[in-house]
Amino acid sequence: MSNYTFLNKQISGRFTIPSGIVTVTLDTIHRLASSIPELGILTTKSIGPVSRSGNPEPVYAQVSDRQFVNAVGLANPGCEEFAKELETFELPPEKFLLISIFGGSPADFQKVAGTLSKYADGFELNLSCPHAKGYGQEIGKEPQIAREYLAAVRAVTDKPALCKLSPNVGDLGPLVRALIEEGADGFTVINTCGPIEHRHQITGTHALSNKKGGTSGPFVKEEALRCIRQVRNAIAESGKDLPIIGMGGISTADDVRGFEDAGADFFGIGTALGGMTTSELKTYFQQIGSREFGRLKLCPELMEFQKFTIQRIDKPASDLRILWTEEPFQCQAGQFTFVWLPDNFEKPFAPAFDEPNCLVIRDVGPFTHSLSELHEGDTFFMRGPYGAGFDERPDPAPDACCLIGGGTGIAPLLLLAKRLNEHTSADRIHVFLGGRSADQVYFQEEFQRYATLHIATNDGSLGYKGFVTGLLGEHLASHSDLTYQFYNCGPEVMEKPAFEIERRFKHTGIQTSVERYMKCGVGICGICAMDGWRTCVDGPIMEEGLLIDSEQFGKWHRRKTGELEKIG
Repeated sequence: MSNYTFLNKQISGRFTIPSGIVTVTLDTIHRLASSIPELGILTTKSIGPVSRSGNPEPVYAQVSDRQFVNAVGLANPGCEEFAKELETFELPPEKFLLISIFGGSPADFQKVAGTLSKYADGFELNLSCPHAKGYGQEIGKEPQIAREYLAAVRAVTDKPALCKLSPNVGDLGPLVRALIEEGADGFTVINTCGPIEHRHQITGTHALSNKKGGTSGPFVKEEALRCIRQVRNAIAESGKDLPIIGMGGISTADDVRGFEDAGADFFGIGTALGGMTTSELKTYFQQIGSREFGRLKLCPELMEFQKFTIQRIDKPASDLRILWTEEPFQCQAGQFTFVWLPDNFEKPFAPAFDEPNCLVIRDVGPFTHSLSELHEGDTFFMRGPYGAGFDERPDPAPDACCLIGGGTGIAPLLLLAKRLNEHTSADRIHVFLGGRSADQVYFQEEFQRYATLHIATNDGSLGYKGFVTGLLGEHLASHSDLTYQFYNCGPEVMEKPAFEIERRFKHTGIQTSVERYMKCGVGICGICAMDGWRTCVDGPIMEEGLLIDSEQFGKWHRRKTGELEKIG
């Protein structure tokens, strides 16, 4: 039995992860709630009355090892779509589901609270987002206006309501007293500071697409402590005993003690989780929950960019560009980087080669179109590498390695073939490449240096006519006495049937690169979840056992809003 009570519910721990950080999808909330007892409060992303895609990337940037800046833009699926997913959602016992809500009017808040009331243990009213015009702190800076929003929520639900406050509105005393009079059940203190305008030191251009964003990390800790003391004093003056969830710069057990001394009862940790896998999160919360964790220094290179100069451009098809740079880039095959053009967007790519660095670009949107129009001598920037790569030296050693790729998923398999060939002869490495037509199957000469190449095209213009999975199946059936190590990379509509074929033959392992929409690359934004695993840190390379148990692989992915959508 837990020793903690939050708003009349027994919970397993005193920690939460702030709204919009890590636990932004219900599958991730469930996975962390089931494995981390210290997380007694599970806070959702902020949900509004309608879906929002939020800001384009970059939405998260590093200022220093003590400070980050973000402007995600309140991306969410809207309350009605969120309610559909909540219909089948269950949290383990002793967990409190705190649904964060926002809107631009009291009616908006009322609609969201009314729609989600039957699913929530309580609501957190976002009165503090610093960078979304018309929302957040624009509401929370005026006591009377904030009261109207709380009253609107109170009119449609009897679930507890906490108010999340901004540090940017001066003395919080009058606001807190007004909200207590209106019936607030507690407070979350604080949201990010700012907004600030941060520019990259290298280029002088804005670090975020929104130009301005809220700032977080140890840099804001003293401001958070000041605000918590103000709120605790105002609560004491009211004669009530209301809980405070304290957050803003917590990373160590000493920080937790400091927030407790200032008046916080529960604790939110966000920025400090950057770069952590789910397994590392579990260990971290165990240590900080037992007060054993003394120090944590955020890596100053976590989101640092390097500059690359284009040396050569290959054009295998009208929509494809292969960029070779003067500089090398060291990573595991299958890891990814974020590519950035100053005053433009950033997107993730998996390098195709290391010395020199090589990227494959398919012109499918504004950013990839900008990359496709670069010339020799032009520059771009990359950060990373991120995520888990393919096993480049499988143990036990198989009789043969099979690499299956399609589309831009062909790219990282070239680096993998090179690395495997350092330990295995080319006749034991079989590469299966698929494309719509001959011009969509690239790196043919390069692959033949390291492996035996097999090609399939949908129209039969090169090699086997049909899908690459058909070619794979025929080859395996004719060599069924061998034991294989499989590697898959490409669209999921190809990977899923390849995976099912591979499982029918003797193998030492199946590794699959799973692609989900990514905004940050370091596990913070949380939108890249599959079955609760954040593919940017827990993947993108997923093992066979995980995919066997997956409810989403080959079936579902999430839009920018966080809404689930069928694949194919």
